[in-house]
Amino acid sequence: MRPCLPTELLVTFVAIVNRGKFSLAAEDVNRTQSAVSMQIKKLEELVGSPLLQRNRRDISLTSAGEMLLSYARKILQLNEEAVAKLASPGLFGKVRIGVPEEYAERFLPKILASFANDHPNVRVEITCDLSTQLRVLIQKQQLDIALATSGVLEPEAKLLKRPPLVWVTSDQHFQHEKKPLPLALSVGDCYCKDLALKALKDAAIDYWIAFSSKSTLGLMSAVKAGLAVTVSNGGVQQEGLRQLGEAEGFPVLPVTYLALHRNPSSNNAAADSLAEYLYRAFTEK
Repeated sequence: MRPCLPTELLVTFVAIVNRGKFSLAAEDVNRTQSAVSMQIKKLEELVGSPLLQRNRRDISLTSAGEMLLSYARKILQLNEEAVAKLASPGLFGKVRIGVPEEYAERFLPKILASFANDHPNVRVEITCDLSTQLRVLIQKQQLDIALATSGVLEPEAKLLKRPPLVWVTSDQHFQHEKKPLPLALSVGDCYCKDLALKALKDAAIDYWIAFSSKSTLGLMSAVKAGLAVTVSNGGVQQEGLRQLGEAEGFPVLPVTYLALHRNPSSNNAAADSLAEYLYRAFTEK
């Protein structure tokens, strides 16, 4: 029989990789440094290969360690999910979530499919809108959770990622070379639009609004058709588009934030669980 890999050994192994030092990993797993060393020795005996290379300054993974790390993280995640699912009663109820259109299309299906598989008795209601409007809906307690992008990170929000805000044009047209510059921008209150217009003003670039839409897909369709240039939060994600930068004379745009917002008045276990799913999906590598 092939040996089983005890989860406590894998926990220590992953902690060492994450922290970079045996002493710091020992604090995380609540063991002495010598006990941590013994655990790694035992794990290396079980797999039949050295896993770590140590020198005075840092720790590096061997080829076997690199391979085991990927499996260890998957094993520990599955273990956590199994224990959580068996230890807690099934969730019921409804979760109201708001998501910007571009993230609803790219990320939400896979996350919600996993959540629905684990919690089939929870009904998820989705609202797609501009980030500014989604934050308003959270304040009005009309949503339990909202994913929203902005130019600042609000203190009460939980950071998920820092998506780049970039200029985007058609890869088949040259609207970006026209003067004044034709733009496709969102209708209403939109921080992306505000940042784009400020950047153009600071760079003394003349422009005009050639196309307006509340829909991100509508804006990208206009750009693909060669009608205008726009800004995209998250980079170029569609075929038929390309990014513009300083080489083409476009100013660098500020850093943006994608954050998880919660309704502070919502006492909803299903919403808590979905929020954790979303956080893991965006932050785990």
